[in-house]
Parts: sequence; C-alpha cells; structure tokens
Amino acid sequence: MSKSLFTILVFFLCFSCQTKSKIEGNWVLAYYQIITNKDTIKLNECQLISINENTLKYLTCQKNNIGDTSFYSKKYQKEGNLIYFNDDVENSFKIISVNLDSLVLKDTRDSNQYTFVYKKLPPDYKSSSWNPINKKYEFIGKNGKAYFEFITDSLMLEYNLNTKLFSTKKWWLEEFENYSFLVLNQLDAPQPILIDSVNQQTIFLSTYDTSINHYSLKEYQPPDVKKNLQGEWKLLKSDIPPSPPESLIFQFEKFQIISDSIFAGNSRIPFKEKWMQTGNGANILFPTEKSKYWRHWKIIELKQDTLVLEMPDVFALDSPDMPNRLRIRTYIKS
Repeated sequence: MSKSLFTILVFFLCFSCQTKSKIEGNWVLAYYQIITNKDTIKLNECQLISINENTLKYLTCQKNNIGDTSFYSKKYQKEGNLIYFNDDVENSFKIISVNLDSLVLKDTRDSNQYTFVYKKLPPDYKSSSWNPINKKYEFIGKNGKAYFEFITDSLMLEYNLNTKLFSTKKWWLEEFENYSFLVLNQLDAPQPILIDSVNQQTIFLSTYDTSINHYSLKEYQPPDVKKNLQGEWKLLKSDIPPSPPESLIFQFEKFQIISDSIFAGNSRIPFKEKWMQTGNGANILFPTEKSKYWRHWKIIELKQDTLVLEMPDVFALDSPDMPNRLRIRTYIKS
C-alpha cells in the first residue's frame, strides 16, 4: 500500500469515528424542512432521539392521539455518512452535517427533500419533579407575558396579553432518557418544551427551534372574585327615557350569576351558560366546546353593588357575519 493511500484510509477512518462520536447523545427535533420547487417550508413536530455507540432510541408524540407516544429502540449501523438499521441500507438516513449542538439528517427513502434539524439536549441535565394541575402561572418570555392555567390533567388555558384572546391547548408531561418535557399541542403539532429546573414557585423552560429560547412560569394566587360576582345584575341606563335594548340578540339587559352558571334572557329565549374566573381574576370566562378560543367579559370594576364590564354586542365568537364590537356597560345589583 502506498503512503498516500494509507494516509487517505487513516483520515477516512478517523473522520468516520469522529462523526459517530459527534452524533452520540440526546437530541430534540427543532424543526424539519420540506424543499419543493425551490420553496422551503418549516414545520415542527414532537420528536426525541437518543444515540449511543450501537443503539438509536426514538420517541414521537402522536398528533392524532394526543398524549400517546411511540417509542422505538433499534440497533443501528453507520457507514460513511449513512445511518441504517438491521443491515438494511435502503432504510437509512443521510447525515448532512453534525457539530457540537446540531445534527441535520435527511430521509433517503423520500422523494421529497425532507431535512430534519435536531438540537442537542444539555448533557448535565437533572430531571425535575413538577405537577401543574389546578395551578396558575404567569408566562414570561422575550415577546411579552401571558397567563397559563392548567385546568385539568390534559387541558390548559392561555390568555395572550398581546391578542387579548383566551385559547385552550392540550398538554401533558413527557419523560425521555431522564429528560422532562412539558408538551403543548400547538396548531400544527405537539411542541416539546424542556423543563430546565423547578425552583419553588418558578419553572424554567426552554424551547428548541431555529434558536434556543428560555422562558419561565411564575406561579401566583389570583384574587377570588366569585363571591362578589354572585347575584342579580341589571343594566344601568342614564338615558331618560331609557333607551331600547342595544341589539335584538343582546340578552344581557339583566342576568343572574351563581357559583358556576349565568342565567339571562327571558322565557321565550332563555340563556344559561357555564362560567369560570380566569387566572388573573379580571375576566368572566365562558368555556366553548369544539373551539380553540373561549368567550369572555373583562371586569373593569367590581364593587359590592356595581359591576362594570367590557363585553361584545353579541354573545358570539368567530362569527364574521355578526358585529362583535366591544362596549363598556355598567350594572347594578338588584
């Protein structure tokens, strides 16, 4: 064997070993790209992998069965820049690039250009115990604040201070290779959020996308306004003589609030709706079945016999054909 050929062989073997060493560790899918007709579409998915010397472990959160996961553990081989399983080179992934914190793979079986970008999870991670059920948190991130309320063991309510909307999301806790994740079911797919640490009433989190972003959840106890809201309320009108109802479908000239329901309307068009107090105590919230968004009234002022609300003209949501202007209305307890 010539000296130059020997040098090339040694270099290839060293490179292959270094590449295999670099791909070892625990990874979370940050995003994947579909490249078709020169257009790039970025998508998210809940996917975790763990790679050691001979075994690749794989966990994915199922989109159609929220809370269910699929876990696989397979022996793998590496040949050049290919990772394949069970001596089946056809069933393989191509390593596009790998460095200390990123791993980019391509599925060789697909005709489309699928590129998967993984971010490395911190190797010195310590799992934290956390149970958020029935707890309320202020979400603090680089883009502002929001309120999270974990209503049940699978349903979370988010109040976005920028959009002023209440939305619901499915959630669960996921464990993988001693890493703990809060998984939120977003619009496109479940998103795994790493639970970095739990410090008394503050939860520190990280999301992995094109960059790593850090957030915190700070637990708090809101004021309980339910007792002051209960009773019969009548719309205060300053006009003399009183003006007619603002809208033929506005049912809240007067209404009654009990612990968990609101009654309004009349015998011809009766109205009964479940309600709850939001996490920050400033809204009357109406859970809406089969809808991501929940209807709400904002409490401007609440005294023993006076209630000032910001509320829509009609009790509807996501109805583009109906006016939904917000108005300030004052009620007195009757």
